[in-house]
Amino acid sequence: MLKRILFLLFCVGIYVNAEGISLSQTKSIPLPDGIFSPERGGFLEKAEEYPLPDSIYDPETGEYISVRDKTKDFKLMKKELSEEESYKLKELRKQYYWGESPPPGGIGAGTTYKSGQLTVSSQGIFYTKMIVYSSSLYLDSPGSALMYTTSTCRKDNSIEVVGIYNQNNQGKIGIWDWSVTNNYPGFDGSTCPKFILSFLISNISQYIITQDDGGGHQRSFIKYQNEAVKLDNGNPPLWRYTVYFWNKNSNTYDISYYHYARTPSTQDNCGYGNMVAWWGPILETYYIDYSNAPRIKELGFLDSALYHDTQWSGLGTDVTDWSNPQSSNWSLNHNTPNKSYGIGTVSF
Repeated sequence: MLKRILFLLFCVGIYVNAEGISLSQTKSIPLPDGIFSPERGGFLEKAEEYPLPDSIYDPETGEYISVRDKTKDFKLMKKELSEEESYKLKELRKQYYWGESPPPGGIGAGTTYKSGQLTVSSQGIFYTKMIVYSSSLYLDSPGSALMYTTSTCRKDNSIEVVGIYNQNNQGKIGIWDWSVTNNYPGFDGSTCPKFILSFLISNISQYIITQDDGGGHQRSFIKYQNEAVKLDNGNPPLWRYTVYFWNKNSNTYDISYYHYARTPSTQDNCGYGNMVAWWGPILETYYIDYSNAPRIKELGFLDSALYHDTQWSGLGTDVTDWSNPQSSNWSLNHNTPNKSYGIGTVSF
């Protein structure tokens, strides 16, 4: 038995973090022929040197869960966002963080990382369960409302999983990629930050789980991990950015998207400036007048945690800050600082 355990450890190549939790991945899922850059006219890296993982650690169960590459399926499900949904987040972020005339808001409520805390230099993984709705988020006339739920994995110029709710009450999930560049474009050829993928929540029932929100209310969640891992020490280093959704039917983590890129620390991001990943799980909004913001069904996150280089950490008040809801129409429910919370109306 001991020989078998030692053999498995050798094959897996694991390391153990400060809490005794094994983090590195096991064998690998083969990549396509390579990491392609049209601008440089060929394949930049040997794909076999940077394989996808075939398992990932699950903080909820304390076990490794098998991984499947389902990126082709997610591309087939891709639904183009409306011009407003896609363009508006781009431009509002640009104005809010770097523009001369930023709109108010940005963070409707939620958790941000304290400066100098939970920093990532080699591997960052954001784990959470995010409340989602396939339709009918708004309890009042939404007007021109747009609501986003999102988080970074604390790695600059990485990716985000975003819940998107527009005024027609059709819930979507989008994957926003900050890492696409001229040298490392997205699969669709994009070279500037954008929603590289989006799909209707109503089309991903295998990834929707129902459970208590932490306050006695049954809600629908999507359980995911958003990872950034450094693969070499080049200048700049090569990183892989990967999104894993937990599939309740197969008990696997399914890869919905990945991207390889060498992202310099001073990347301009097409005028956005260098994207410093300072926000954790938040409601992202841009209302001119929050007093008129529509009432919403409960949104939020459950059991969020961050892996940062060597260990998993909860999002406690020693390492994160909290922003209360900006609108009096949004109630704060069962907040567990600062990893779990619900904001909105709980009875509807």
